[in-house]
Amino acid sequence: MKTIDFIDSNLLKENIKSIRDDALGLATLSATLPEGDAIKDCIRKTIIIYTTSIIEALLLWKLNKEIDAGNIALRNEWKLKDIGASIPLTSKDGNDIVIAEKIKEVRKIEKINFKGRIDLCERHKIIKEELIEKLHEARNMRNKLHIDGSEKVRKAYSQKDVGFILAVQEETRKAVR
Repeated sequence: MKTIDFIDSNLLKENIKSIRDDALGLATLSATLPEGDAIKDCIRKTIIIYTTSIIEALLLWKLNKEIDAGNIALRNEWKLKDIGASIPLTSKDGNDIVIAEKIKEVRKIEKINFKGRIDLCERHKIIKEELIEKLHEARNMRNKLHIDGSEKVRKAYSQKDVGFILAVQEETRKAVR
């Protein structure tokens, strides 16, 4: 990844640099191991996770900039607050029916998941369509590493996968600049 000097947060810059350096160090180590080695597979998974975290951070940074500039307004969310009272009835599912207060809250970008951030970038034309597809593919690669993230857990990644994720990271850096 080339320079990230355009990012105005020193903490974010340092975090991205640190994660990037770790991922590149792992890529160098991975290259010394034979194909099919379990440690090599673990290292590649870690590279995927580290790199997608950088991509997600870059998208969050850009979305925050767009929100601060007034180019994006997040929709409000409705939350239900249980006020501790119940009605002496039960639902069809056998659950108690409770009285709740409906509260409108401003949606926070930090609470929007990776897919939602990509979707916001697409909806507001912050990122070009061809990169949007790659971002979703990168997100899916990351999700397949976690049992709760996908119906099908991916067991191993190739050097091609690592190259893809690193290329998407660089394209994202250029796109949010």
